[in-house]
Amino acid sequence: MHLLNILCLICFFCLDRTPPQVIITSKPASLSNQGSFTFRFYCQETCSFECTVAQQGNISVYSQCNTKSYTANNLQNGKTYVFGVRATDDMGNQADPVTYTWRVGEQRLSV
Repeated sequence: MHLLNILCLICFFCLDRTPPQVIITSKPASLSNQGSFTFRFYCQETCSFECTVAQQGNISVYSQCNTKSYTANNLQNGKTYVFGVRATDDMGNQADPVTYTWRVGEQRLSV
């Protein structure tokens, strides 16, 4: 076998093991009075996404979400929530979840 053929075989089996990086681009303020909110996010390569929203302290259950956005509905006043998004790239590398915590409640005006 020629050296060039061996090098080609070695390169063929080099796998990308780097997980994708998820960046959240739209999120509510840390104290928000919105009963629903659409999060926006992306990764720099082709990815599929899984998302979750749960009250803080509850177990997060991830499910497939719309590419690059996820709407959290029926958010209750006085509760703290955690949004999580994780991505899997075309090579099967899964990123650790990126999370954001915020509280839904009446915003007080400072006097």
